[in-house]
Amino acid sequence: MPPVTARQRPGRGAGARPLALARFLFIAVLALELILRARTEAPFLTVGLLRAAVFAAVTALAITLVAGLLPGRVRDVAVGLALTFLTLLFVSQLIYYDIFGTFYTVFSATNAGQVAEFAADIVGKIAENAWWLLALSVPLLVFVGSRFRAGPRRRASWRQQAVTAGMLVLLVGGALAGINLGDRGQNSAYDTYYRDQHPVTAVNRLGLVTSMRVDLQRNLLGLGGEKAPPAAVAPPRHTPDGAVTEEPPADGARQTSGARGEPEREAAPEPNVLDIDFDQLAAEEDDDELRALHEYFAAREPTVQNEQTGRFEGYNLVFVTAEGFSHLAVDPEVTPTLHTLTQEGIRFTDFYTPIWGVSTSDGEYVATTGLIPKSGVWSMYQSGDNAMPFAMGNQLGRLGYATLAYHNHTYDYYRRDVSHPNLGYDYKGLGSGLDVTPTWPESDVEMIELTMPEVLEQEPFHAYYMTVSGHLQYTFGGNFIAVKNRELVEDLPTPRRGRPTWRPRSSWTGRWSCCSRSWRRTASPTGPSSCSARTTTPTG
Repeated sequence: MPPVTARQRPGRGAGARPLALARFLFIAVLALELILRARTEAPFLTVGLLRAAVFAAVTALAITLVAGLLPGRVRDVAVGLALTFLTLLFVSQLIYYDIFGTFYTVFSATNAGQVAEFAADIVGKIAENAWWLLALSVPLLVFVGSRFRAGPRRRASWRQQAVTAGMLVLLVGGALAGINLGDRGQNSAYDTYYRDQHPVTAVNRLGLVTSMRVDLQRNLLGLGGEKAPPAAVAPPRHTPDGAVTEEPPADGARQTSGARGEPEREAAPEPNVLDIDFDQLAAEEDDDELRALHEYFAAREPTVQNEQTGRFEGYNLVFVTAEGFSHLAVDPEVTPTLHTLTQEGIRFTDFYTPIWGVSTSDGEYVATTGLIPKSGVWSMYQSGDNAMPFAMGNQLGRLGYATLAYHNHTYDYYRRDVSHPNLGYDYKGLGSGLDVTPTWPESDVEMIELTMPEVLEQEPFHAYYMTVSGHLQYTFGGNFIAVKNRELVEDLPTPRRGRPTWRPRSSWTGRWSCCSRSWRRTASPTGPSSCSARTTTPTG
């Protein structure tokens, strides 16, 4: 009988020891979570890190359980593919976060083809984060190296599989118990796991692997996710002095002092009320959530008209969603028109907005609809299947306005070709009716110059512009608009964060044939143009 070698001896070697693979995978997944937290500057030593560690163990045991059903090399290939997937997930999320300051969702990943337009920026970010990406690759490299040297392994025994499954059940139960027994407030682990999911908060509270799994089952598979319908009764309305009002006076009713000969008070302001019978809708509705919404709106006391109501009746409307706009870019000498607008227009000095999960598209959705975007999906794109009667394009279109929308980048990016016509606009973009020069980024000024003749020939009009000149990268090496205006901003006493810097790119994108131009529009027959600019104004 030949001697038994160390590799052949039962119970010895990484391939034979029970749960050795699970232990390695746990260390690997936890290392990926730790590296991502360190690079994205997320809160580190928190309860969220403990949850991420528990869910890392759950992930490791799940992979081990599936792999245990496979024999020999097939098992190694399966585990290697799982580690490769996890490594690519963390690598891509790290790069995405470095560019956008948030993590992408599963829905965004299914539309990742549009990211190809930013290939040069992605390559640049990969170069900047090379050491971090190498660190993320270490667990995969260690596994491949160790499996290459190892000999054949047997299929896991049923006893080992039972132990693995039992530990998996206990860990899942413990993790869910901790979430359910903890805080249930907004942005808590409970709220993130069962209700709303903001990508950054989800990763901080649960870890990346779990947040992506919850996102997948909730938004693509339609599984899980609690819905909290609004209260059926609205809160009482308070008067300016803090008193709670009773039932509002009847529409158009006048209030008098009750004494003979005293003048009547002014008529009560007109309420803002649509001809919708919410009580009837609630009575006829079978869906509990929709019925709760009808009851909620039926109980709301309407707002009333004020001195601002009708102030701009009959005016033309130009609405601009400015990509990457910041007050740091406004200067009275270099950007006089923007300075006038920001100083002499209606200023909202205490207006705040979060960093939306889908960056530009969610911000545009809020600006054009007044609604809050849903986490995990492209709300603007999905609104293309919804009735949007209160969007300005639809509202003003019913009043006889010409409603036009323009975007000087690829016309179907974020599927604006679906959403914007549904908002009531005749929409044009690069590649579909708007022939701007395809630089990166494209010129806002050129878009205005090309479209204003079309807009001004129709009265009244509403023109909506989604700009792109302020898009990242914010460097002279990565932004054509920054380069062509460099001489105008070099000597400004602007904080360093307000000026582009030189940073080499791996390659140049687009055709840099557009030259710097000054632009001025004379006064129109209906009044001075808000688009007038001096020759020193940077051109977008």
